[in-house]
Amino acid sequence: MKYFGLGFDAENHLQVSQSEEVEGLEDLVILDENLDQSDRLLNKQVQFL
Repeated sequence: MKYFGLGFDAENHLQVSQSEEVEGLEDLVILDENLDQSDRLLNKQVQFL
């Protein structure tokens, strides 16, 4: 089974990586987006305190 990861480099060019293991992928955009969303939610909650 192959896993593919999509990401952007410093110049915002799309990069594709592949690996036979999830841990071997260079960039996990889904994880990055999940963390960004969590940060946004926490920032909103802090504003209400």
